[in-house]
Amino acid sequence: MQMENKLEYTDDLFVRTNKKYKEEVSVARHSVWRDIKKELLSNKIAVICLVILCVIIIASFLAPLSPYDPNAIDVTHKLEGPSSAHWFGTDDYGRDYFTRALYGGRVSLTVGFSAMIVTVILGTAIGVISGYVGGKLDILMMRFTDIFLALPSMLLMIVLNMLSPGLVTLILVLSLFSWASVARITRAETMSLKERDFVVASKNLGAGNILIAVKHIVPNIMGPVTVAASLG
Repeated sequence: MQMENKLEYTDDLFVRTNKKYKEEVSVARHSVWRDIKKELLSNKIAVICLVILCVIIIASFLAPLSPYDPNAIDVTHKLEGPSSAHWFGTDDYGRDYFTRALYGGRVSLTVGFSAMIVTVILGTAIGVISGYVGGKLDILMMRFTDIFLALPSMLLMIVLNMLSPGLVTLILVLSLFSWASVARITRAETMSLKERDFVVASKNLGAGNILIAVKHIVPNIMGPVTVAASLG
């Protein structure tokens, strides 16, 4: 006679696991500006050029510390060569060349940086809107951009500056005829980026168009925009 082993299932035979295991994943925050900084510091020539540019900017803004008046005429020291007193020498009227170069650098840097900032802001805004929205708005904005690309910019710059000479006019005129090329570049980059997976994922998660443009599109097109602005 076979004896059957009967096993009674009780609560003591089971182990209840009420612990929640949490997996901590460390994700390195990836930033476009961090990549730019890394690439810049890895390029020795770029670092040297940046240092030289910073020295020129600082020296230009410290021009009032020079002991010479850039417009003071001193015929007793005219046409002197470089010396410890006059590092770049003097001109036909005895004015210090180095001091005049510093004051001239202030004007050049002000015009250059101001025009570049206006150009980048205007060109990037028009290019991103045109490329992201597309459709009839894209066609209309690009035809408007083509008009500025077709105009004889140098001639119009001279004429407009003659009608209303001044520093502000010069900045506005330079910006007016430089934003079109930046807009073209940003439009092309935006049309490519808006089809990428991270942009599509942001849309599906409910992100608005403005947030996507500011957070995902603009930071990723700053490379080509910077190159276009520096060449312009």
